Amino acid sequence: MKLFFPVLGIGPDAHTKAVQDSKERQLQATKEDPTSQWIKKITDTNSDKVIVAAMWHIFRTNPYEGASNEPLSADWWPKDSGGKKLTELLLREFTGRMLRRTRRAYMRMSNLSLHDRCFTHPDHRKRGAGSLLVRWGVEKADELGLDSFVEATNSCTSLYERHGFVASDSFNIKTERDDASEDWMKLVKELSIEYTFLWKLKYGKWVDGETTFPWREGEYLAQLCSGDEIKRLHNTISKINFPLVAEMSNSSLRSFEYLEKLPGTVFKRLYQQPSTALAIFRRMLPHLAKCFVTAMLYISSPLPVSDLESWVRTDSKRERDSAISLLERLNILTTAATVPGQPRAYSLTEPFATSLRQALTGGGNHKSFGVPCDTPKQDRVSIIQLDSFARRQWEAVLGYMVGSTGINVADEGVVLSEGVKTLLTAGELVKRRGTKTEITQTGFAFILQEVNAQIWTVLIYYLDNAKELRMDDVDILSFLFTLSSLTLGQAYSKANLTLTQHQMLEDLGDFGVVYHRGRDSPYFYPTRLATTLTSETNALSSSFAPNPLSTTTDSPDKGYVVIETNYRLYAYTSSPLQIAILQLFCRLNTRYPNMVSGKISRESIRRAVAMGITSDQIISYMQNHAHPQMSVKFGNGNPVLPPTVVDQIRLWQIEGERMKATPGFLFKEFANRQDYENIAAYASELGVLVWRNDARAMFFVTRYDQVAAYLKSRGKKGQGT
Repeated sequence: MKLFFPVLGIGPDAHTKAVQDSKERQLQATKEDPTSQWIKKITDTNSDKVIVAAMWHIFRTNPYEGASNEPLSADWWPKDSGGKKLTELLLREFTGRMLRRTRRAYMRMSNLSLHDRCFTHPDHRKRGAGSLLVRWGVEKADELGLDSFVEATNSCTSLYERHGFVASDSFNIKTERDDASEDWMKLVKELSIEYTFLWKLKYGKWVDGETTFPWREGEYLAQLCSGDEIKRLHNTISKINFPLVAEMSNSSLRSFEYLEKLPGTVFKRLYQQPSTALAIFRRMLPHLAKCFVTAMLYISSPLPVSDLESWVRTDSKRERDSAISLLERLNILTTAATVPGQPRAYSLTEPFATSLRQALTGGGNHKSFGVPCDTPKQDRVSIIQLDSFARRQWEAVLGYMVGSTGINVADEGVVLSEGVKTLLTAGELVKRRGTKTEITQTGFAFILQEVNAQIWTVLIYYLDNAKELRMDDVDILSFLFTLSSLTLGQAYSKANLTLTQHQMLEDLGDFGVVYHRGRDSPYFYPTRLATTLTSETNALSSSFAPNPLSTTTDSPDKGYVVIETNYRLYAYTSSPLQIAILQLFCRLNTRYPNMVSGKISRESIRRAVAMGITSDQIISYMQNHAHPQMSVKFGNGNPVLPPTVVDQIRLWQIEGERMKATPGFLFKEFANRQDYENIAAYASELGVLVWRNDARAMFFVTRYDQVAAYLKSRGKKGQGT
């Protein structure tokens, strides 16, 4: 306080003038700064004096982007005084390159609050007044869904830590000077020039070993512009064993297969959005490819091919080539144009490199991470409500498909639009015959996928039909990546959306991917189905309950299926959707209020296999949803199926693959060998011959009429069975 609100001179008049000057400066600064939204004060009722006050800033954009690098001047101090020099040193260090980079890392997040200052009258300290204002600010930040940070002196860190803040960095200003004046030394002795950066997670608390600072990745990448860091990265990469193929989730793999087929012009448009570049970098690249991109992101000139190849051990050539090939297929890496005679070199494509740097370090007004907005308190939608809405809508889609098995699984409160039904039909997940809907072979395989993969499958069908819908497919894909980067529980403005994206909100709302109150509503909410689009987290297993469709071991509702060695199955569930899924591969015969029973048979498995469900999918589903008692009987702690059941299910599938029934006609008992040869040759030319046995002079055909007519024309007799 002494540096920014000094008392110059001696006596009561000097103190009064200092207070007045400081008040005028603060009022002017507050008027010029729209982010200083709140100043809270507590007044002593006995003396009518302010005993504690605090200021908070609410940032919607990065205030440090484009800031002037000119040094700030402490004009409230006399010229050439020690106080002026020390204050300007503090301002210079605070707005210097190191701190600016750190603050930009904080500001990479869409919204946050900054606790600017808090002061308490000396007569009222250590009584909890400051704690009241910190708690007020924390509650306000949680109400608005904001992260918070503060730059505090070391003596005050404990106050903020008690309210959920966590120290991330410390900052110490070096004040030693050979030519330091007497007033400089006096101020240094009286003041603490050590600061700590503290951060608080919105909606939650810090958990050691689990929670991480969200900006670390950007800070690390920003340091890679130095050659020493690149050399260290080279040494690290050369010591790591990388897998040959990226370990992608089914959802990431599905979206990758779609992306790699796109032409370069489409990628150029896609990568103009930082949200797209960040999503692809984080979720679709293997570790080695990420290291290549990381190392080249801040290199201004193309990297010689020989240098990049030297980063990887010689016995990992296949892994290196696989990573480079993947980057080239995604139009992230390209061979730079070089002077004839010079070695080939790699460079990151534009605008991918620029967009990724913006996404990691903040900055720009691209708005690709959405435009958060405040909503009236009575209109706010909680995360629980969003989860319930998404689950209800998505289960209605699956219920529409599985409902063709004869079990009614539809939620009475959900009516699927005609567009949803048309899209499912276009994707050949169901067949519509008049008013009747039947699930297809592709649809059965779709039902047993993880939810994220199901969502991407439907979205890719949506992309494939973009032209028929008169929508821009690049705009659609870009908006999907934007949705995946948004914050669950935060409302976002529709004002900056394109016409295509406005139409998408209507369509995606039918699938439960977004929530909005209609076309006239100025905002929308992404649901968990949207925010996990590029995540390996199962959208329904984390908070949706129950999730009957997940085949992952982390499903929250696993543990309701019991299967005996005599193939009898008991399922402790009342969910119509779960029961309908079981009926895909099991013959159910009894239903109780909280249980169904049935039997797995050769016919039920053969029927499921014929519809596209594999034996491994059936086994995996029952293993992941096995009742805990199954582990006691068979698994030594891990739920498993009886080995005889597992083997028999696989044998029933192999049996179907080994033997194939073909309807047709068998010809035999010909009058002579020549008749057999001529008629068999004729059947072969027609393309109806399926099998022949020359030793026994017989053959099998799928069509009888033409062969019989040929026999009649020759005036010969043969017998057809």
